[in-house]
Amino acid sequence: MKNGLVVLLLILPFFMFAGEEEDQIDSISGSNSITETAFKLQIPLKQLKIYLDLDLKTDSEQTLDELHISRSALKKALKNYSENRNSFYSGIILAGMLIVFISLIIVGIIIDRMKFLKHLDNYQQQRQERSEKNTIQKMDETISQNDIVAAITAIYLHELETEEESKLLLTWKRATQSPWISAAKFNMPNSMFFQERRK
Repeated sequence: MKNGLVVLLLILPFFMFAGEEEDQIDSISGSNSITETAFKLQIPLKQLKIYLDLDLKTDSEQTLDELHISRSALKKALKNYSENRNSFYSGIILAGMLIVFISLIIVGIIIDRMKFLKHLDNYQQQRQERSEKNTIQKMDETISQNDIVAAITAIYLHELETEEESKLLLTWKRATQSPWISAAKFNMPNSMFFQERRK
């Protein structure tokens, strides 16, 4: 029962579309132009001319009777278009699916390579640490006792020099100053005036 229902559901659209094609052709008369016919059949005008074996430069406003096109030629053109239309759409769908899947694969590869870049960064840090350890060991091996004595002597002489410079610097003694006291010491005019009055 279920299998019969599935088969019926698959066959029913085929009969519906077949009946629809017959209705489309029955609605077309010989007085219709090629443009009107293409519109009613829902076929691009250029494709209809190709399937009817007409020159592409043919006037699109000529009627089917003027061009001597029969109903059988229209049925054949509609059948050819419907067969090619499915292959055309399937080609577009296939191309779209390929583009999507290829782009997903590329994105996956890029994400996978990002993990590799993280490991590469860790590897470079470890390599740099190893090279720093090697340079420190090489420096320890190359420094002689004379170099160490020279460095200590230079530091000692530098400390002596800075100490002597600091001894030579002049310092000022801080003391509180009052303007009245300094006026008396330096004989300001007011202080002279007051001294004369006191006498």
